[in-house]
Amino acid sequence: MELNFDDILRRVAKKIEARIRLQMPVKTGDLLNSLQVFVNNNEIYITYDDYGKFTNLGTGKYKIDESEEFQGYRKGNDGIRAQEWSAVPESTIDEILENVEKEIDKEIDKEFESGKVEVVEITL
Repeated sequence: MELNFDDILRRVAKKIEARIRLQMPVKTGDLLNSLQVFVNNNEIYITYDDYGKFTNLGTGKYKIDESEEFQGYRKGNDGIRAQEWSAVPESTIDEILENVEKEIDKEIDKEFESGKVEVVEITL
Protein backbone atom coordinates (compact mmCIF):
# COMPACT_ATOMS: atom_id res chain seq x y z
CA MET A 1 0.00 0.00 0.00
CA GLU A 2 1.37 3.37 -1.01
CA LEU A 3 -0.18 6.53 0.43
CA ASN A 4 -0.20 9.72 -1.61
CA PHE A 5 0.73 12.59 0.69
CA ASP A 6 0.65 15.32 -1.97
CA ASP A 7 -2.89 16.50 -1.20
CA ILE A 8 -2.31 16.30 2.55
CA LEU A 9 0.93 18.29 2.34
CA ARG A 10 -0.66 20.91 0.10
CA ARG A 11 -3.45 21.43 2.63
CA VAL A 12 -0.88 21.66 5.44
CA ALA A 13 1.11 24.21 3.40
CA LYS A 14 -2.04 26.33 2.90
CA LYS A 15 -2.75 26.31 6.64
CA ILE A 16 0.86 27.32 7.41
CA GLU A 17 0.72 30.08 4.80
CA ALA A 18 -2.53 31.44 6.23
CA ARG A 19 -1.04 31.53 9.74
CA ILE A 20 2.16 33.26 8.61
CA ARG A 21 0.15 35.84 6.63
CA LEU A 22 -1.70 36.75 9.84
CA GLN A 23 1.58 37.27 11.70
CA MET A 24 3.60 38.98 8.96
CA PRO A 25 4.34 42.70 9.37
CA VAL A 26 2.77 44.84 6.64
CA LYS A 27 3.88 48.32 5.69
CA THR A 28 3.80 48.34 1.88
CA GLY A 29 2.51 44.81 1.29
CA ASP A 30 5.60 43.84 -0.72
CA LEU A 31 6.81 41.30 1.83
CA LEU A 32 3.34 39.82 2.22
CA ASN A 33 2.95 39.54 -1.56
CA SER A 34 6.32 37.80 -1.85
CA LEU A 35 5.37 34.99 0.54
CA GLN A 36 5.21 31.57 -1.10
CA VAL A 37 4.55 28.29 0.67
CA PHE A 38 4.77 25.24 -1.56
CA VAL A 39 5.36 21.49 -1.57
CA ASN A 40 8.21 19.85 -3.48
CA ASN A 41 9.40 16.24 -3.05
CA ASN A 42 7.25 15.76 0.08
CA GLU A 43 8.76 18.81 1.78
CA ILE A 44 7.14 22.15 2.57
CA TYR A 45 9.12 25.24 1.58
CA ILE A 46 8.56 28.82 2.75
CA THR A 47 10.08 31.67 0.74
CA TYR A 48 9.79 35.46 0.90
CA ASP A 49 11.75 38.52 -0.16
CA ASP A 50 15.27 38.59 1.24
CA TYR A 51 14.72 41.64 3.47
CA GLY A 52 12.04 39.70 5.39
CA LYS A 53 14.76 37.93 7.33
CA PHE A 54 15.60 41.19 9.07
CA THR A 55 12.09 41.70 10.45
CA ASN A 56 11.65 37.99 11.11
CA LEU A 57 15.01 37.17 12.71
CA GLY A 58 16.21 40.64 13.75
CA THR A 59 19.54 42.31 13.09
CA GLY A 60 21.45 41.62 16.26
CA LYS A 61 21.66 43.98 19.20
CA TYR A 62 18.37 45.47 20.21
CA LYS A 63 18.16 47.32 23.50
CA ILE A 64 14.82 46.94 25.19
CA ASP A 65 13.56 46.82 28.73
CA GLU A 66 12.69 43.14 29.23
CA SER A 67 9.43 44.10 30.94
CA GLU A 68 8.35 46.09 27.88
CA GLU A 69 5.96 44.27 25.56
CA PHE A 70 6.94 44.23 21.89
CA GLN A 71 5.10 46.99 20.02
CA GLY A 72 6.20 46.19 16.47
CA TYR A 73 9.03 47.44 14.29
CA ARG A 74 10.74 50.62 15.40
CA LYS A 75 13.59 52.43 13.69
CA GLY A 76 16.69 53.00 15.74
CA ASN A 77 20.44 52.67 15.99
CA ASP A 78 20.47 49.45 17.96
CA GLY A 79 19.06 47.11 15.32
CA ILE A 80 15.70 45.53 14.67
CA ARG A 81 14.16 43.23 17.24
CA ALA A 82 13.23 39.79 15.88
CA GLN A 83 9.48 39.51 15.35
CA GLU A 84 9.57 35.76 14.59
CA TRP A 85 6.50 36.06 12.36
CA SER A 86 7.36 32.86 10.48
CA ALA A 87 7.04 30.77 13.65
CA VAL A 88 3.91 28.64 13.59
CA PRO A 89 2.28 28.40 17.06
CA GLU A 90 2.20 25.00 18.73
CA SER A 91 -1.60 25.00 18.72
CA THR A 92 -1.57 25.31 14.91
CA ILE A 93 1.02 22.53 14.63
CA ASP A 94 -1.12 20.29 16.87
CA GLU A 95 -4.16 21.01 14.69
CA ILE A 96 -2.19 20.24 11.52
CA LEU A 97 -0.88 16.96 12.92
CA GLU A 98 -4.37 15.95 14.01
CA ASN A 99 -5.72 16.68 10.51
CA VAL A 100 -2.86 14.77 8.86
CA GLU A 101 -3.56 11.78 11.07
CA LYS A 102 -7.25 11.88 10.11
CA GLU A 103 -6.37 12.06 6.41
CA ILE A 104 -4.00 9.11 6.69
CA ASP A 105 -6.67 7.12 8.50
CA LYS A 106 -9.15 7.94 5.70
CA GLU A 107 -6.69 6.76 3.05
CA ILE A 108 -6.02 3.53 4.91
CA ASP A 109 -9.78 2.92 5.32
CA LYS A 110 -10.26 3.46 1.57
CA GLU A 111 -7.58 0.85 0.82
CA PHE A 112 -9.27 -1.70 3.10
CA GLU A 113 -12.73 -0.95 1.65
CA SER A 114 -11.46 -1.36 -1.92
CA GLY A 115 -10.22 -4.86 -1.12
CA LYS A 116 -6.65 -4.01 -2.13
CA VAL A 117 -5.45 -4.70 1.41
CA GLU A 118 -6.17 -7.78 3.45
CA VAL A 119 -5.75 -8.31 7.14
CA VAL A 120 -3.67 -11.41 7.68
CA GLU A 121 -3.43 -12.99 11.10
CA ILE A 122 -0.12 -14.59 11.91
CA THR A 123 0.19 -16.93 14.84
CA LEU A 124 3.57 -17.92 16.20
